Parts: sequence; structure tokens; C-alpha cells
Amino acid sequence: MSISQNFPNTRPSLNLNFARSKTLDPRITFSRTSAGTYVDDNGLVVTAAADEPRFDHDPETGECLGLLVEEQRKNFATYSEDFTQWTNTNTTDAIDTSITAPDGTNTATKITDDSTNAAHNVKFVFTTDSSDTFTLSCFVKKGDFSYFVMVLRMAANSENVYATFDFDNPSNNTTYGNGTNRSQTVTEYPNEWYRISLTSTFGAAVTDVTPHIHLTDSSGTISYSGSGNYNYIWGAQLESGSFSTSYIPTSGSTFTRNPDNVSMTGDNFSDWYNQSEGSFYMNIRNIQQQPTGGAYTRLIDLRGTPTGDNYYLLAVVPNSRAIYNEMKSNGSSQFNYSATYPVPNSPTGMVKITVGLQQNNVIAYNFASQFLSDTTVTLPILNSLYIGRDAGGGSQPNGHISQLTYYPVRLPNSTLQTLTK
Repeated sequence: MSISQNFPNTRPSLNLNFARSKTLDPRITFSRTSAGTYVDDNGLVVTAAADEPRFDHDPETGECLGLLVEEQRKNFATYSEDFTQWTNTNTTDAIDTSITAPDGTNTATKITDDSTNAAHNVKFVFTTDSSDTFTLSCFVKKGDFSYFVMVLRMAANSENVYATFDFDNPSNNTTYGNGTNRSQTVTEYPNEWYRISLTSTFGAAVTDVTPHIHLTDSSGTISYSGSGNYNYIWGAQLESGSFSTSYIPTSGSTFTRNPDNVSMTGDNFSDWYNQSEGSFYMNIRNIQQQPTGGAYTRLIDLRGTPTGDNYYLLAVVPNSRAIYNEMKSNGSSQFNYSATYPVPNSPTGMVKITVGLQQNNVIAYNFASQFLSDTTVTLPILNSLYIGRDAGGGSQPNGHISQLTYYPVRLPNSTLQTLTK
């Protein structure tokens, strides 16, 4: 294969390599009207101030994944790190200053069982928004036993959902009990910490939830005679939604992390965009869940005036592994395509997409496979780009934009295809 087929001959007019540069182009407008956390290159959970972008990392490898763009979420666990405010059932808890917590501080809680022949846990009743789907997550570290058991209890519906986690033998991990769409996740962090989560949908919306975090005996049984055995916990989070998001610290009240908003408008857009032809390349990671209350996760959303009559958007529907392309020019639909993309085989869920735009000559690829081709297209006049969101400020991908590159020419099909391999 020739060099021209492997690499574009034209220099990009926009090259946002967030994973490599860990900076924002000065033409980008970024906002998030609250603090938010991310993982730094040492695998530690750190806090970004309001309006500070988050360049997130794989906690195990330290690799930068790109710009983290998330929707709004609230942590209903009013004390995410102070478990003395939770209810102890046949356990005692205390801060163990000899243990480094996931944020690098010495604030981890040691949970120790007593001799009672019964369940041993910490729990708390949290008042929530009316919802039927919740996710409980917590950072855990094994001490004497390799097991943890999480429970979500909906007292109003008499429903209980369980998740078993075995860090010595992950094949024992399982969910059971009431609820539908049950799932569990495990993410490894430094210093032998793991972030575990349990998600379930219940039979009806509720306004209070009681999470439990159980110690177990050496076989994973939650009702047993204790003998002073212990494990460690830190950073509990209860949120409404079908997946966990970045950690939201609390101390005495709930806290809402507001959405990330990324855009380029006006001269900051026209400085690099060619109205007659161009090509986009995107590298995205961990876009594995669609936004709460929305069908599509926006990757890019380009808008003209009026916004409803002139636009081009590229989106994914992660739950069905679909890529979605739509364009409208002067109120007339130009195309509306969707195609299924393979489950990413990368541990970071990488997906590469290219799109070539030109009058009567539009094509798109993912994983070197063509999924859009249209030869009857009138390109709209556009003046704004929204990255990882729609023009209204929603549909965030809850994942990472690793790279967004734009070439001011329609690249050859072979080049567009090769870029997605």
C-alpha cells in the first residue's frame, strides 16, 4: 500500500489530539459549572475545578484516554467517604491511616466484623429522585477475605438486588435477586484497590434506596459468625442511571456534577472549516452507554442558521452498537444512515470513524468498513461545532474523545478507510 493511501497528503486545519496533548485548543469554549474528578497518570482520583477540562487516564496502565465528557449526575450518598455516618450491622469501622486511598490520602475505612452469627454490613437509606434504575459503586480493597457483596434494597417495592465480587476468582462474580437489566463492573486501580458497581432496574420508580456493602466469610456467604476479619472501602456513590460515572465526592449532602460542554463557534469555527468539502477523523473510547433519557450519544454536532434547518451530526447508540449519521440542508433531509459497529476488542473500547464530505460525494468508515455512501448530497452552510454534546447541551457520551481531526479537503476513500484500521 502506498504512502498516500496510508497518510493524508493534506495537513489538517483542526487537530485535537486530546490524548496526546492533554490540552484544549484556544479556539474551544469549555464549561462545566461544578467540580469533577478524573484519574491522573499515576492512577489517582483527583479533582478538577469548575470549568477545568478533565484529561482522564486508564487507572491500571496510566495511559491518557482523552477528554472526559459526561452528562449531569448526582451522588445521593451524602457521606461518600465517612462511613461512620452509615449504619453498622455487626461491624465496626475506623479510618486506617496506614492505607493509601484511591485519591492518595490516608482516608480509607477499615470495616471489621464482630462475632455475631448474622449479616455484617454498612448501609444507609438515601432519599433519591423518582427513578427505577440505580447504580451503586464503591472503591474496595480486600483485607482478610477476597469477597464483597453489594445490595440495592428498594423497601417500597420489597425488592433486593445482589452482586457478588470475588477478587481471587472473578468467575464467581454474579448478580441475583429482584430487578431487571442487572449488571456489575470491576475496574482495577493502583494499590490493590478496585472500583465495583451494581446496576439494576426495579419494578417501579422509588424515592428512597438502601445500599448495603457486605463483608462475607471465606466462601462468600453474607450470614456467618464473624471473628474480627476486615476489608477496606472508600468513595461510595449512588446515582440514578444504568451505569456509573466518574466519582463524585460528598460530605454531608448530595452533590451534582454538572455536564461538560465543548464547542467552537463563530470565527473559531470558520477559521478551520471548509464549507465546500472536508473530512473528519474521530477516535473515541469507552462510549459504552447511551446518555440518560436520550437515544443518541453525540460525537460531533455541526449546526448552521437556523439550527433545525442546517446541520450535520455523527452519533452512536452504544447499547445497540449503532453509528448514526444525519444531515439536513435548508430544511431538506440529505441522508439519515445507521449501521452496527463491532464490539471494540481494545480494553479501552476504542472506535475509529472517518467521514468524507463533498457535494454529491459523502462516505464514512468505521473499523475499515464503509457504512455510509451518498452521491446526491447538498452540503449545508454551518457555523458551529459541538463536541460530545448536541446543540442543546445534552447527549454527552459519558466517555472519552481521544482525537478529533479535520482536513479541509475530501480525502480519498482509501485514505479514509485506512485511518480507521
